[in-house]
Amino acid sequence: MSRRTLNVIVTASSLPVLLAASWLFYYAAFDGPTLCPFKLLSGVPCITCGLTRAFASLAHGEWARALIYHPLSPVFLAYIVCWYVLEIANLRNPEYRQPRWMSSLITVLLFGFIGMYASRLTVFFSSPEGCRSLATKNIVMRIVNRDMSNTYEPFALDTPPRGR
Repeated sequence: MSRRTLNVIVTASSLPVLLAASWLFYYAAFDGPTLCPFKLLSGVPCITCGLTRAFASLAHGEWARALIYHPLSPVFLAYIVCWYVLEIANLRNPEYRQPRWMSSLITVLLFGFIGMYASRLTVFFSSPEGCRSLATKNIVMRIVNRDMSNTYEPFALDTPPRGR
């Protein structure tokens, strides 16, 4: 298989796979264990913490819930959709270059993620449970204490997703 063919297959299937996974694994996103390596190693939420649950909520039309899990999730999904449409529209054009505004948009989005992460870390470390999570839920302390429970979720909702 040529590199070009592989690129077409990966590009054409990326967004449908993301949306299908978000739709199909909706409840697993809320009830499953933490899979984030950064959070498992450090006990601290990562910069994209909440995006899996936010995308699952977006796939089911729960915009308010998605904004709670990660406020930048709709903007990030819009960026992914723009990228997908541009890539699909230009699959046959070998000289296609991404427009400059897409690079500017990803820069703005990156700074938005950094700002959101700084505010989330402020909330995380200002709570006693967050500090306790840092001291007890990192990988070393979990191994020492033989603790295999899930890590502290400062932005988790008390209400389960609808349909339960």
